[in-house]
Amino acid sequence: MHEWALAEAVIAAVSQIAEKEVLKEVTEVKIKVGELQQIELDILEFALSQLKPPKFKHTKFSIELAKAELKCRVCSYKWFFKRKKWMKTLRKPYTLYQKLLTHILNVQNAEAQTLK
Repeated sequence: MHEWALAEAVIAAVSQIAEKEVLKEVTEVKIKVGELQQIELDILEFALSQLKPPKFKHTKFSIELAKAELKCRVCSYKWFFKRKKWMKTLRKPYTLYQKLLTHILNVQNAEAQTLK
């Protein structure tokens, strides 16, 4: 349901910018949506098409899915979210906890070794 609220916010923001910049026409609006935002892109596209005012009649709304980059707070290691792996892990919650705990302990052990 929040796709409609997002569409309204996008149109309001674009209208405000177009007015401020005294634009006669807006030809394209590029929108980036994070993959972890739980947004149905089809619904967002439909909402944008239904809510756009007459002055945006010819405006094309392009929606791009932005990959989620995660970062460990302990060691600053970065990786990209993978939905399939995450769904498998969710089936076994203890596995996720075990992996995170093992990672943190490994980092702490490595830091302890470098301090010696």
